[in-house]
Amino acid sequence: ITQAVTELAKEYRETGEPITDDSTNLHKFSYKLEYLLQFDQKEKSTFLGTKKDYWDYFSDCLAKIKGANDGVRFVKSITELKTSLGKGRAFIRYSLVHQRLADTLQQCLMNQRVTSDWYYARSPFVKSHLSADIINHLYELNEVQFDVASRGHDLDASWPTFARQEQLLKDQQLNSLQHVMLSSLNRAGTRFLLCRILMFCLVQFQQFQPKLYKQLSF
Repeated sequence: ITQAVTELAKEYRETGEPITDDSTNLHKFSYKLEYLLQFDQKEKSTFLGTKKDYWDYFSDCLAKIKGANDGVRFVKSITELKTSLGKGRAFIRYSLVHQRLADTLQQCLMNQRVTSDWYYARSPFVKSHLSADIINHLYELNEVQFDVASRGHDLDASWPTFARQEQLLKDQQLNSLQHVMLSSLNRAGTRFLLCRILMFCLVQFQQFQPKLYKQLSF
């Protein structure tokens, strides 16, 4: 995770632009942080059997801390997210944008009772020297600006791999292609319908005006 943080900070310094979902360094960081949050995590589930994840850990830690639960309330308001994993990803992205990821995780780790209830002994979160090192590196991201949305992506399925602008362009291209195809189908359908009407008229004409039809045929 430390190398991923270093690469993100370096990318921001070199480009001077906010980090977006186009960044491969962000992809690496997201996967590594998620792995860390899930490593040696105790299995928990809701009353209905739905699996809990690190989102529920954050919720348990921050629910009663004033000023620290804004992100929790925000994620809970996103109705499109259905899984604990998706909500956790949205929460991480919210924390990155607001430069509060290190503070948030530190507040959680300070709550040793909740942390030990969520993680087994092999997790670095229950080892003070390792957790302190992780937090110190995450504070480097407070100097990095992120332009990543918590809405508009299927975070239940996976981390985004491209920025919203690119997604918008792809959607526009797809809509344009669909429009062309529908227009072609409509034109073809219109021609087919006209042919059917013409054939129907000819059949009716032949049936009710057979003599005139024969004369016209010649």
